[in-house]
Amino acid sequence: MRTVFITGIRGFLGSQLEAYLASRSYRVVGSVGSAARPHSAPEGSRFVLALGEPVDTGVFAGVDVVIHCAHDFRPGSLQRNVEGTRRIAEAARRAGVSQQVFLSSYSARSNATSEYGRAKYAIHHLCLAMNLTVLRPGLVVGPGGLFGRMAAACKSSPVVPLIDGGRAQVWVLGLDNFLEAMGTVLRSSRTGLFNLFNSEPVSLRTLLQEVKRAGGYHSVFAPVPARLMLCSVWCASKLGVKLPISTDSILGLMANQGACEESDLPRLVARVQTIQEMVHVAVSTVPRST
Repeated sequence: MRTVFITGIRGFLGSQLEAYLASRSYRVVGSVGSAARPHSAPEGSRFVLALGEPVDTGVFAGVDVVIHCAHDFRPGSLQRNVEGTRRIAEAARRAGVSQQVFLSSYSARSNATSEYGRAKYAIHHLCLAMNLTVLRPGLVVGPGGLFGRMAAACKSSPVVPLIDGGRAQVWVLGLDNFLEAMGTVLRSSRTGLFNLFNSEPVSLRTLLQEVKRAGGYHSVFAPVPARLMLCSVWCASKLGVKLPISTDSILGLMANQGACEESDLPRLVARVQTIQEMVHVAVSTVPRST
């Protein structure tokens, strides 16, 4: 039985990977960013491993694979994310871990304007230089993360602001395809960079219209210019108001426009999900707020 260590195991993708890999006979352990431990976690399966802090190589004893999911989303955390991931990767290598996978993002690019995109770009090049595996997913359509928050807004809000009327193109990836691709990579021990998203993007409006259709929601879209949305979201954050989307997410969406890259997804999964399929599965499990 192979042992997989997932950093950021309580996050959306970390927790989904834990359940998926455990169901396929992997032993799964992982790290959290604080001493708080979920009651459902088996004793000894969670370790406190905060990005930017010293790393004890002992936590990787007996580990075969490390999947790097941890990310500090607080503003000003770019260097903490880069250096923290580097320290963890180096400690895992010293401990004898044979395979490491870093979860990057479609927003990771040289012209990234969001802090998130710049951090992911820096880290995934660092990992490639270390001959590790880098998976670069698009927007993962599932019951959590950014998509989950947008779907929850469609479910609970009568009016949903839509950036520039929803014209922006989004590169998406079904959660089931993401998990299957990860399984393929782990079985084959492949290294290098793998782009994971459907071969064609969809408009933000089309994506959210599909959410409404799948969920039977009756929310109304209200077109808002991107710059006005940026200003409004920034003001809300300063007032402590929590919204489904952040200024960093808006900047990332804007910076990704016009990009067109080849996807490796068809080589890693048996069948690529359609937008209708992935949204239907996701919406059926989206909570009221996420």
